[in-house]
Amino acid sequence: MDGPFYELKKLNPVIREQWRKDRERGIPLFHDRLEDYRTLQSSIRNYSDEEKARYVQVLTDTAKTETSPEIRRNIALTLAQVIDREDALDGVLRLSQDKTEKVRMEAAKALRGSGTAKSKDALLAMATTDKSNAVKLLAIESLGTHKTDDVKAFLTKQLSAPSPATQHHAILALRDYTGTDLGGDVAKWKKYMNGEEVEPDEPSFIANPLKYIWR
Repeated sequence: MDGPFYELKKLNPVIREQWRKDRERGIPLFHDRLEDYRTLQSSIRNYSDEEKARYVQVLTDTAKTETSPEIRRNIALTLAQVIDREDALDGVLRLSQDKTEKVRMEAAKALRGSGTAKSKDALLAMATTDKSNAVKLLAIESLGTHKTDDVKAFLTKQLSAPSPATQHHAILALRDYTGTDLGGDVAKWKKYMNGEEVEPDEPSFIANPLKYIWR
């Protein structure tokens, strides 16, 4: 049910008949549950504090026993909408240690929206110790919204990483951290982070076509 071709099951008449019987017996179907989560993701921010607290409690409790990684990923997506709440943040922090990569990836993206010390520490841990390179890269990029000295030092160090992907995500984070865009030139970024004056790149035609048209 978590595979890339799950939706194709809708075309199978045998499976559709089984789903009909399950609905009649009151058994929640996987794709119906996903649709419920997507609806909640778009609406939870508009709820009262009392309703938010109730939903966050249900979500965090569900995440502890839910066997489907895709449902747990959607729980992280939903909690991200109210990540400013302490209870939602705690739920995302637990999901940042999930056994499944795609759930941890969603948690890393969610923590980008929280400026707390707890979220920053979690992202630093994910960026350095997670067994998945994809999770590490997302954690590095998400650190750009956490403007502390230890994050600055960490991101600056990543500019010298042997992996071009790590350097790229460090640059994306530093754009957020500094509010400056020096393009993708690692050497420029190193100079800038060392306090040297660096001229920003000229906007490309794609970024600013009118500049070139009306010159």
